[in-house]
Amino acid sequence: MTKSDYFILVFDQIPSGTAQMKRANHKTGVFFKSKTLLDTECKYMDQLMEYKPKEPLEGPVSLSISFYYTVKSKKLKGKYKTSRGDLDNISKILIDCMTKTGFWKDDAQIVRLSLSKQYSEKEQAEIMVTYREVEDD
Repeated sequence: MTKSDYFILVFDQIPSGTAQMKRANHKTGVFFKSKTLLDTECKYMDQLMEYKPKEPLEGPVSLSISFYYTVKSKKLKGKYKTSRGDLDNISKILIDCMTKTGFWKDDAQIVRLSLSKQYSEKEQAEIMVTYREVEDD
């Protein structure tokens, strides 16, 4: 049986950290995360904990994420946001946090991904996870 879980993460401001904010010490080869990236992970993971499944999902997963940004101009509300941040970068950190939180075993299980960003009255990320329930024999 296919099942979908839908939830909304609400923010004062959508976290701006991206996976590209990792830095490396070229002498030692050690990677470290910037403060902005660590703050972004904390903001996402704090809210994701409320929605994570009891056990990590198995099998293929479809994921839909819509980012909504507040805007003062009434003309822009409901319009797509074409300025920074790059949609692939802002979604990657959220997906990584969902993996760390335990939504699935590996983000390689995501077989379909739908992303959007637009202007709205609230800063939030709407997320829908669709998967096939594992049936006990």
